[in-house]
Amino acid sequence: MGILADNGVELLGPDVPDAFRYDCDGCSCSPDTVAGVNLRPACVVHDWRYAEVRTLVREMKHVYPEQRGRWKKMVRNMRKRADRELLANMRRCSVGCGWFARASVAAYSLLAWRAVRRLGWHAARKAGRAAYDA
Repeated sequence: MGILADNGVELLGPDVPDAFRYDCDGCSCSPDTVAGVNLRPACVVHDWRYAEVRTLVREMKHVYPEQRGRWKKMVRNMRKRADRELLANMRRCSVGCGWFARASVAAYSLLAWRAVRRLGWHAARKAGRAAYDA
């Protein structure tokens, strides 16, 4: 079973280990709540997906350095999937809330998705820059 939002809706993505849930900073550069809806569970799943990508990059760099172009494409696709899940999971967090909360979360989730698509990987790479850069 995956991670649950505060409203009891199961979020898309893998089950995140408890240790990561509590050590994760959640929605790093943005609010954890919008219109009273807790978005932190969606951010935790997204951060876990990015951690998986960083781990993959670290392993692939050492095991298959000659296939860098191939695994970089795989990393790009994994990142896109994580970002799409963030958008969907933020909206799932507002299921069952009032119309204002749902509309606010829908607007905010699109803004957050655009920011993550543009800037998210750069922030994630800072944590694992030595593993990624050649």
